[in-house]
Amino acid sequence: MLKNTLNFEQLENKKVLSGIVVAVVDSGADINHSYISSHWWTNPGEIVGDNIDNDHNGYVDDIHGWNFVDNNNDVTDGYGHGTAVSGLASANNVDSIMVLKFQNNQGVGYTGDAINAINYAVMMKKNYNINVGVINASWGGTTGYSSILYDSIKNANNANIIFVAAAGNSGIDSDLSPRYPSCYDVDNIISVGSVTSDKTMAGFSNYGKNSVDLATWGTSIYSTSLNNSYGYFSGTSFSAPIVSDAVASVENSNPSWNISQVKSYIFSSVEQIESLRDRVMTGGILNNSLVSSVVQTFKVASTPVVSVVSKPASVVSQPSTSVPIINVETLNLKSLKGWAFDGSKPTSRVLLKVYVNDTLVLRNVSASIYRADLKSKLGSGYHGFNIKMNSRWLHNGFNKVSIKIGNHEAYSNTIYK
Repeated sequence: MLKNTLNFEQLENKKVLSGIVVAVVDSGADINHSYISSHWWTNPGEIVGDNIDNDHNGYVDDIHGWNFVDNNNDVTDGYGHGTAVSGLASANNVDSIMVLKFQNNQGVGYTGDAINAINYAVMMKKNYNINVGVINASWGGTTGYSSILYDSIKNANNANIIFVAAAGNSGIDSDLSPRYPSCYDVDNIISVGSVTSDKTMAGFSNYGKNSVDLATWGTSIYSTSLNNSYGYFSGTSFSAPIVSDAVASVENSNPSWNISQVKSYIFSSVEQIESLRDRVMTGGILNNSLVSSVVQTFKVASTPVVSVVSKPASVVSQPSTSVPIINVETLNLKSLKGWAFDGSKPTSRVLLKVYVNDTLVLRNVSASIYRADLKSKLGSGYHGFNIKMNSRWLHNGFNKVSIKIGNHEAYSNTIYK
């Protein structure tokens, strides 16, 4: 049982302890969140609000980063993904967050904007002495290879910046079907998969003996959410920033180390897990000594068991949030499986709407016998679903699959046909 009961709320308004900067390339961040607001990176070369490019880097008033979607300094997150990632990427309280927004408020981003964001982080380190130690990329997971994106990550490597990438949520062997950017052959990349609290590979997580480096917690992870709140999140997107935070902590303690030394330290210290021996390169999970006590405290499984987590009295067995939660364990051309919880109506059945490429294909999907154990362990608010995918819904190529509870889009991902 975990002994530490430290939580995000206890870290609110506390200043970070070092100059390590984690560049979070994502959907922005909740600029008013009481936790994240104390973990901003602030550009020392800019004067707030004077509408002048004081440091002459080509970006006017880039105080906390840049919005590459709208080409301005408003890095506000309207989607929520980047906010959750930012909280986890700074949970060790030794690093600050450079917010580089490349996804819009619907979670859609373009490779060109991601490249510009990466190039910005590299520029700020090489030309302006900003101590960017890590770039977090909780996105991708597609088969599209971009030589320009590859080159930008390689430039980060040359600047001694580690690039932590989510392995992807398709549940496939990426040795056989590479996913990018996590599978680019560049020395600074750390590819991260997800495990449940029993330390087995999460069903949604991509894996690969040669293409995924290690795994860490990734199911129902507690983190910062929009509107100055907190919630639970699942996916390799939320495993990656746990590793980014660990990388920043190692860099903070060993400022003279290069990429190879940092990676060697992290990889050599993984906890070996028999079931992961042929699933990830290191054969194990991130050593718990490198995982923030915040994340340890609020780590729960895809089927949470209350006794596993030592937690403050304010945390109950069901997520204490009104934000609807969807955990997808399987998404492929044949099925969509997982569970859902609606905190605003914890005793009522949850009704789902499924969209493919923004077209409503199923309405009022409710619980089935799939994952009936959720009810006995966690209560009537948890509902499993097992949806049969219809090939007629999908076109050839990439397809966006999303699920809404009411008007709230609680899940979105892509599959390839």
